[in-house]
Amino acid sequence: MTTKKRDCFLSTPLQAVSSLLQVPGVGPVTLERLTQAGISTPQQLVGQFMVLNRSTVAMVSWLKHACSVGGREANIVAEALFAKTERMGVL
Repeated sequence: MTTKKRDCFLSTPLQAVSSLLQVPGVGPVTLERLTQAGISTPQQLVGQFMVLNRSTVAMVSWLKHACSVGGREANIVAEALFAKTERMGVL
């Protein structure tokens, strides 16, 4: 499923993504929960995804357990991060 937010996130260089709210699946509640977990920038969120070896399963689990993010949102975030890192050429 393609959304305008996802398309914008994927087409914008990571350095230019200035807010976690630009990441698909992140709304005000998820933003607050990520911030409480020590993630305050999109770059830090991508870094966490990289620490988890770009595993969408591991990222969904981390979002659910460390940040209390709902399953639907966690899946959307993880899939967007996978697509973003793939476009960045990260293997």
